[in-house]
Amino acid sequence: WSTRAYLEPLTEPHTVIGPTGSQLLALGLGAKEQGQSMLAVDALIAAVGQGRLDGAALGSALVEAASSGAIKFARWSKQLGRAAQAGALHAKAIFVAVELLFESGHGIQAADYSKLVELERELAHQTQLRLSRRGAIRTLEAIPTGGKTKRVVAELLGL
Repeated sequence: WSTRAYLEPLTEPHTVIGPTGSQLLALGLGAKEQGQSMLAVDALIAAVGQGRLDGAALGSALVEAASSGAIKFARWSKQLGRAAQAGALHAKAIFVAVELLFESGHGIQAADYSKLVELERELAHQTQLRLSRRGAIRTLEAIPTGGKTKRVVAELLGL
């Protein structure tokens, strides 16, 4: 696949991750093809670990990509969860990024939005971080579902 040529340089320490690189990572993390999404995970781990990407920049890219409505949040949750396993620095950056996505309100009606809520709850336990952005909290409080999703939201907000 041709996108490999765009994602591979993002793993290298001399490559600057700007808005375009962040956007490529966000799209790669949501890719259906496993090789592509795993390369994006590797690039995310490298970029965060080397200080070339922080949670705010990743969050902005997630918000922009989610605004298209074409993202499967379950894929993001899976790949972001993999990247978070690389260490505390990675888990914290991903927590911040997902909180920014929550604050945007994009995708709240998606059937798989709950996967991101579950990831954020796990990251909160792992990092000891708590939701701090009022917009993110309001978005989660407004989720119009019941059952497991509402329970996970309540657990996350209760931390």
